[in-house]
Amino acid sequence: MRLLLIIIALILPCSAIARDAYYNANPKWKTEFNIDTHVRVKSTNKLNQHQTKLVKKTYEIAERKFLKFWNLRHNECRFQPLEIKIVKHHNELDNRIYFPMERTYADKPGEGTEIIYGRYFAFHNALYIVPPYTSKYYWKKNFVHELTHYFFDECGIRFNNIEEEHIAVERFVREYKRFFY
Repeated sequence: MRLLLIIIALILPCSAIARDAYYNANPKWKTEFNIDTHVRVKSTNKLNQHQTKLVKKTYEIAERKFLKFWNLRHNECRFQPLEIKIVKHHNELDNRIYFPMERTYADKPGEGTEIIYGRYFAFHNALYIVPPYTSKYYWKKNFVHELTHYFFDECGIRFNNIEEEHIAVERFVREYKRFFY
């Protein structure tokens, strides 16, 4: 039994990578940097120093404000490694080839005006987000929205369903809108 558990533990990380079709498409990463010991950022676009600083600062503020908002200490959360992947354009986040298992797409009937700005996958701690240099994306707000899902997972905050979780995410983002809008 113990051997079976060890084999499963070794296979799960491999299957998580296999499910990441965007990563498996072998994109060319033009910028890579670390925010923290557990956060790695990769961008398909070349980011300048200002944009890199914006990503780092937004992450740091979001983490600090999240802990304050939920009255948590940093050591109460496990903060497993997170990979933040910045795609070229929001169309890549709607791509059924890259994200075949997702239930929301902008091109689905009735959703034609919806644009996907970010995606977070808890199973393999990967967060996809649009580039930080376009204001039309409300970049900070959408980045923090996806980060909040990650923080909930890492801090053990659970909800009955995804709608309940989104209400909590929006409440948090609104509370600190002066930082994230």
